[in-house]
Amino acid sequence: MAVVGVDHDDVLNVRNAPGVSGPIVTTLTPLRDDVVATGNNRLLTTSIWYEIEANGLTGWASSRFLAYLGATDDVLGDVVAEIGAPPVADDFAGLVTLVADTFGSPEGELDISTVFAPFGENPIVTTIDVLGFQDDSVLGVRLAILGSEVAEGGYVLQAVDRTFICRRGTSGDLCV
Repeated sequence: MAVVGVDHDDVLNVRNAPGVSGPIVTTLTPLRDDVVATGNNRLLTTSIWYEIEANGLTGWASSRFLAYLGATDDVLGDVVAEIGAPPVADDFAGLVTLVADTFGSPEGELDISTVFAPFGENPIVTTIDVLGFQDDSVLGVRLAILGSEVAEGGYVLQAVDRTFICRRGTSGDLCV
C-alpha cells in the first residue's frame, strides 16, 4: 500500500491500536509506497483502521490515508489537449493547479490540496495527489509534474505522469 493525501510537510501516524488516542509507534512520509497490510481491519464509529507493517513495526493507521497504486502512464498529451499548447502559468504553483484542474470530476469536489514540495531549480518537479473520484475502484490519481521556467517569465509544462490510486487493490496494474 501507499500513503496518500498527506501534505508534504506532515507524516502519517501509525499507532499501537486503532483510533487517534493510541500512542504513535512510527510515522510514514507522504510518498511512502511499501506499506504492508496485515489483513486486520477495525471499523470505528467514523473511520476504518488498517493494521500495517512498516519500518519493521506493526501498528494501525487510518484507511483515509492508505491506498494501492495502480498503473502509471504519461498523460502530457491529454493535458495539452485540454489546456492548449503550450501550457504556461505565471508561477509553478499556478502550473500545478492548471494541471490538477484537468483531472476534475463532474461528480463532486476533488481534494487537490496535497502538494509535495517542489525540488530542483529548473526544471522543477512536484507530486500531488488528486483524491475524491466518485468511482468504486479508483480513489484518485497521483501526478508527477515537471515544469521549467521560461526566459520571458512564467513556467511551461514539460511532463505529467499519472499513477492511479486504487481503493480496494490491484490486479496487475489495474484497480479492482
